[in-house]
Amino acid sequence: SALQIPLRKRVAGAALEVAKVAAADAVLKLALDTKASFYRVQGALQMLELRRTVVSATAVARDIAERQHEAGNISDLDLASQVAQNEDAKLELASAESAVVSDREELNTLLGLWGELTTWKTAARLPTLPRADVASTGLETLAVFQRLDLEEARLRTGGAMAQYRMGRLYGLIPNASMGAAAQRELDGAWSLGPALDIPIPLFDQRQALLASAAARVRGNQERYAALAVGIRAQVRRAWSGLEAARARAEYFEKVVLPLHARIVEETQRKYNGMFIGVFQLLQAKRDQVDAGRRYVEALSGYWVSRVDLERAVGGELRLEESSPPTTPTPAGEPAMNHQQHHQGG
Repeated sequence: SALQIPLRKRVAGAALEVAKVAAADAVLKLALDTKASFYRVQGALQMLELRRTVVSATAVARDIAERQHEAGNISDLDLASQVAQNEDAKLELASAESAVVSDREELNTLLGLWGELTTWKTAARLPTLPRADVASTGLETLAVFQRLDLEEARLRTGGAMAQYRMGRLYGLIPNASMGAAAQRELDGAWSLGPALDIPIPLFDQRQALLASAAARVRGNQERYAALAVGIRAQVRRAWSGLEAARARAEYFEKVVLPLHARIVEETQRKYNGMFIGVFQLLQAKRDQVDAGRRYVEALSGYWVSRVDLERAVGGELRLEESSPPTTPTPAGEPAMNHQQHHQGG
């Protein structure tokens, strides 16, 4: 009926807003998945470069070992050891090449590329660590404010409340209608005017439907509250993971890599002075490359962890200088309960 049109429009508008926010959330998640996949591709390419270096180094050691074995300077066991290291390095190289192909295809899928478009090229090295990361202060509040899935839950709660209110109206005036009516007066003349037909629901006031609608409202409110709590936990977990990944990568940069560089330098000096053999020098360089491999893994883990934090926050990591924004309260939820989601952010 005409009396129900405004409420019907409100319910339909709420459903449209839910669809818009859900679509925006899907786009954001796709963008973040693509970003993480891109970092994995760069890490795989850098790892491939290191694996090729290891194969080259072990090939040199194998060639030297074969010549020394022919001259009778090393045993069969020493030769077999160098050959095995070279063959193992080749297997690791094949695995690295396969990883690059797999990661590229994952990124192609996310980007929607095919054919000649899949021949794109990118820098084969990951970015270095930034000087600093975003502080944890305010991240939880920022996430509660800008997470689109939480906004979707809030809108669903509002839509459920609108449906409940429309159900209450239906219960009072289930089939009300408006129109025009003609009536013959006592003097025989006809008069025209508006007419309103309102049945009186004495027995069926749609109590069952109203109870169901009220339960949906409460269910949406509880899901909203649970999602807000889960988002806060996700932010704390992601930030902790980012800090751990950064600490690991920094340790490799400041301690492990310089230490192996020093070992190679000292080993080179001893080799030049003929205090050690060539195999000790090659082993020191292989250890240095292996440390570089672990550093690349740590650096890749850092950038993927950074994307995880962006996913938890729901967008950019940078916080504004102004005070944190206030999150809208879902329809029907007491303001005090909603404020509890913001404590500690």
